Amino acid sequence: MKKALAENITDMDLALFQLIFGWNGKSFWDNFFRLITHCSGICTYTLAGVVLVIFGDNTQKQYIIAALIAFSLELPVYKLIKLSCKRCRPFDQLKGIQSLIAVPDRYSFPSGHTAAAFVTASILTVYDPLFCQPAFIWAALVGISRIYLGVHFPTDVLAGLALGLLSAQVALFIVF
Repeated sequence: MKKALAENITDMDLALFQLIFGWNGKSFWDNFFRLITHCSGICTYTLAGVVLVIFGDNTQKQYIIAALIAFSLELPVYKLIKLSCKRCRPFDQLKGIQSLIAVPDRYSFPSGHTAAAFVTASILTVYDPLFCQPAFIWAALVGISRIYLGVHFPTDVLAGLALGLLSAQVALFIVF
């Protein structure tokens, strides 16, 4: 029973990967998803935090503290899972798949970019509910970009989503 479930999940994961990865090759979308991925790095999140610390009031600074705690939780858990699972990236595992970007490390599971995007979206949404839709659309696009660019499977992205949301919730509980 467990084996059948795992095989079904793997089959769905591969099918969804092939579907999303299969969209690439169109200049606009290739550039769009590269931009999404490159703008989802730690530099973007750090810059946003620095701006809030410099120009923000004490309430905004609490959210920066929550974000720092969330990332302090997310990053080591992400590294531990990644090094424990050692899942190969799609381009290493599947024939005919080439990533459209360079990757920061060897393993695929979970997606760190997606985790970071969902940490940020969660913190922003609590800070100001007006950010809810754009922040979570952004985070979802980050996850999709990682699949589209050939560096993650959908389950990698789902695990990153869960890790990001959980890390943010724990941090928000601690701070507030």
